[in-house]
Amino acid sequence: MFSPKKPETTLGAIPSSAALPFAVEPAAGDVSCSIINEWLTMRGDLESEGDILIKGKVHGNIQCKLLVIDTSAIVEGAIFADDVVIRGSTRGIIKAERVRLEKTANIDSEIYQTIFSAEEGARIKGSLRSTEDYVEHAPPAAKQAHLEKQVGASLYHLLDQARSAQHAHLAVPQ
Repeated sequence: MFSPKKPETTLGAIPSSAALPFAVEPAAGDVSCSIINEWLTMRGDLESEGDILIKGKVHGNIQCKLLVIDTSAIVEGAIFADDVVIRGSTRGIIKAERVRLEKTANIDSEIYQTIFSAEEGARIKGSLRSTEDYVEHAPPAAKQAHLEKQVGASLYHLLDQARSAQHAHLAVPQ
């Protein structure tokens, strides 16, 4: 009924950097990515230090290095990534260093980017802005999420420091 091991998925499913107008390299030593398959609908936020390939539907915010939204995929929520390749549909804010819209893309988003490219046929409803304008022009909900993320990261860092100090204090030499 269930196979004991899932086949490994590599970035082979994601276009090679030669096909992109910018270099997209996987994390050092890591050539795999997380996949939301076409029959899956996710509700909630996704965070990854690696790459994500969306083939299904995501209703929530996404943060990762490289995000590829496939042809039949739908993402409703904020996207925060280094690189974004969109072949499917999005609704929400996109904040990325590099954004590429392929000809099948259907975008209803505010895009904050440093490098942008779009193939003929891509449908865009929304606005295109520089990443420098993000905090100034972002909607209040996105600003709040951005601030909460910064505060949350700082809080986790402080908690880690406190735990380390506590463990060092509790360590008794034998």
